[in-house]
Amino acid sequence: MEKNCSNLKEIIEQLENIQKDGAKFFFRGENELYENKISSSLFRNQKKDGKKIYSKTLETYFYGQKAFHREIISLNKREDFNFMALCQHHGLPTPLIDITLNPLVAIYFACQPTRNLKDLGVLYCLKKEKYIELPSDLLKYEDNISDFIFNVYPFANLKRLSNAINDHNRFYTNNSFLKNSLKDELSEFQTYLKSFDDHTTTDYMKEIKSFKDDEEMYRYIRENFYKIDDPLCKEYQNFLINSKIIKKRIAFEERKFADLFLINYPNLYTFILYLSRFMANGSGQFFPNLNFYVKTSLDWDRIKLQSGLFIVQYPKDNKLVAPISPKDTGEGELNPTYSSVTNTSDLVSKIIPELIIKITDKKKILTELDNLGINRQSLFGDIDSVATVIREKYF
Repeated sequence: MEKNCSNLKEIIEQLENIQKDGAKFFFRGENELYENKISSSLFRNQKKDGKKIYSKTLETYFYGQKAFHREIISLNKREDFNFMALCQHHGLPTPLIDITLNPLVAIYFACQPTRNLKDLGVLYCLKKEKYIELPSDLLKYEDNISDFIFNVYPFANLKRLSNAINDHNRFYTNNSFLKNSLKDELSEFQTYLKSFDDHTTTDYMKEIKSFKDDEEMYRYIRENFYKIDDPLCKEYQNFLINSKIIKKRIAFEERKFADLFLINYPNLYTFILYLSRFMANGSGQFFPNLNFYVKTSLDWDRIKLQSGLFIVQYPKDNKLVAPISPKDTGEGELNPTYSSVTNTSDLVSKIIPELIIKITDKKKILTELDNLGINRQSLFGDIDSVATVIREKYF
């Protein structure tokens, strides 16, 4: 849904409409409308070399942040633990996207001037319940690329993912987002599996293809959970072990009533993600539609004043994780961390807003915000920002 607004009152009326049912939102403001809409700086800005275009990857960021880390002498433990947020803060391309809980903050950034005075400001409204919170250790500095990929890639650490989805489900007890997501993911995964002949798939994959819906799969696993000879339930217990949810396989004679609590929609959802990860193997043919956000534990004034946090955008294709060697593609002079992929929009997680508000009179709305105390001084808090506000008002 898109709306055009020319003053603050109109914008607030639109925000009240989407929050009538008590829904909570994240907000992002951009001072122009980009072709790919919401995207992180890592995956939005491409490198041009003559007529050729190259895309940055997670590996590009890894080596860039290592170089940045080497040059900082006075780094404390908390900054090291939140290093990706530090990189974002200082303008390095990262897979993070700045968002805020305060719509007035986002409106302020949407109304910042550009070289083209005709550029519209854009306010994106993102429903909070559709984003899974990951712990802030995702932001920490890693010196080894394998450890880095495992930490920053949301689907690599299964235990962390399962805990995050379970926490999300406990917080949003009155909505059906997770159940509907499981239904959609299962349906898409079944469609993906049907592209394989039966003789090329395992027995548990055949069982998944046969389910009418997610409820039938839920009942089946619950009824057959302890049967070691059942291919699907055996794989489900493998998932629980690999995710470190349980330490060992549970046989029928060891069964407990409490074990059945291991069969719930958050775990089933993570199970489908677990299976799809190994099936697709980063090929981009099938990938779950799930989005994540993270808070930094840094207590910067700017973060607090702007009620800031981050969406974590991730690649859906190995070409944007760690690309093929340039020598294998005939691009010997190319930075080896770049990919020859030219269109990244279909290969990264999509950030889809519930509402897009296009702002047509930026200058007027900035004045209205200033009257409410929302300006550079209140949102940045540093001496340079205070001086800038004073200069614009009095000089």
